[in-house]
Amino acid sequence: MRWELGADNCLVIHLTLIPYLKAAKELKTKPTQHSVKELLTTGIQPDILVCRTGHPINMEIRRKLA
Repeated sequence: MRWELGADNCLVIHLTLIPYLKAAKELKTKPTQHSVKELLTTGIQPDILVCRTGHPINMEIRRKLA
């Protein structure tokens, strides 16, 4: 769609879950990193990441995902 409409007329939003592991008491970003990598291998680069989680996302995690 981005190729047909042009980059200025299209926005790619990637919705992802950041799971919280109770045993480790931490949020896991690896699934999100992996899903973004898979998108990139198909030629899709997300413009916006929308992250779902039940816990606050600190700046360290935000930088890791950026």
